[in-house]
Amino acid sequence: MKYIINPKVDNIISIYPEVFLVPFPEESYYEKIKKGYHVFHVEFWEQEKLIGFCLVIDKKEEAVLHCWIGGILPKYRKK
Repeated sequence: MKYIINPKVDNIISIYPEVFLVPFPEESYYEKIKKGYHVFHVEFWEQEKLIGFCLVIDKKEEAVLHCWIGGILPKYRKK
């Protein structure tokens, strides 16, 4: 498995419903951006398939990186 930090959130939006069975929380995501937080889009890849992600918020004023939300496709869990 490898991970990449992608500047775009598109890949995560596309697999989010498969992971959580609900649509991506766009309103909450863009609210964080509006507040000035930088959000890292960390993608987890197995061979050439995107299998999961983690959205990490850089809270600079608190000197904290916060793992806001993340998940793995059901087929790849517990492996």
